Amino acid sequence: MLNDRAEQILARFPGPVTVRPVLTLSAGAFIAGSMLFSIACLSGAWHNWIQKGSGSSTWGLGFCAALFAFFAAGSAYMLRTNTMTLDREGFELVFPPRKKRYRWKDVSAFDRQYWSRGSYVVGFDDETRKGGGIFAAVDRAIGFRNTALFEDYGLGEKQLAELLNHWRDRALALGDGARSGRDLR
Repeated sequence: MLNDRAEQILARFPGPVTVRPVLTLSAGAFIAGSMLFSIACLSGAWHNWIQKGSGSSTWGLGFCAALFAFFAAGSAYMLRTNTMTLDREGFELVFPPRKKRYRWKDVSAFDRQYWSRGSYVVGFDDETRKGGGIFAAVDRAIGFRNTALFEDYGLGEKQLAELLNHWRDRALALGDGARSGRDLR
């Protein structure tokens, strides 16, 4: 059963509908922590420079301040620029500097897949993707898919997978009859 936000997105079929990431507590804490650490390092570098301290520690603290400021700015930028656009033909993921388009008839059903340390992603098979490396057969045998969505766009992995499956089913039902059903295996 879809939640209210997923139902609202599905109600806009055939789209196009653009979905953006949501600022979560953990993402906000990462951005804020990175900025605070950057400020602390910058303060330490300034204090060291005023006291005519060692040049290497001043430069090191300055480098750490710049690095953590970059992490915070990059994370905030990704929240604004990452998107997923759903339409009748497929979906497009924008993750700067990359943009990737998937057609509904070329992807399998979506499901929640264990990733690591209790975290999950939405996995699916992209039929246009060739090869897969030396472990592709082993990965397939233990249930892994060849493509994963690491962002849940504020829906959660289960809701995102269910939304994409519903959208895919509707699009394929309206399509030319090529490859219908939930799974392409």
